[in-house]
Amino acid sequence: METERADTAIRVLRVLKTPLTLLALLVLLFVFFRVGYNWLTAPAPPPTVAPCIQMPITDGELRSEQVSVQVLNAGGERGLAADVSRALESDEFNVTITGNYEGDQPPAGTLIIGADPNNPEVQLVAQHFRDPEIQGDGRIDRSVEVLLGEEYGGMIDDAKWEIEYDQPDICLPEIIEATE
Repeated sequence: METERADTAIRVLRVLKTPLTLLALLVLLFVFFRVGYNWLTAPAPPPTVAPCIQMPITDGELRSEQVSVQVLNAGGERGLAADVSRALESDEFNVTITGNYEGDQPPAGTLIIGADPNNPEVQLVAQHFRDPEIQGDGRIDRSVEVLLGEEYGGMIDDAKWEIEYDQPDICLPEIIEATE
């Protein structure tokens, strides 16, 4: 009788072995599919921003060629950001981005954003614009962003290309020379 039970148990295991293996494989396949799908559809991580690097200050002045500026058109005037970028480049600023503002609340006039409103790079850029609003956002790369709204007031023609700075060096974005 015990051999009959053992034979019956062996037969039952043989019959159930294939369906149980298939079921286990289906569960694994489902789990891997869900994990992979979640991984593929997850939002991309934000790009990393390179922190600023120490740059020497010569003759106690921060010069425009040491400052990186992003110019974004937040108004309706076509080509405004490109015109302002050309003007800043003629004043030796390093314009890294020119384009359209894609935020939710565009400024009314000229908005200049930097790490801190009192930083010399922000003040140097601000003195090139008429009646700018200046804000700080704590950015780690110390770049300066210029947003040009509907009530953009224009630029100041004879603005200085340098600003006094009494420290031996300053932390600014690395300037990458364009190759032709």
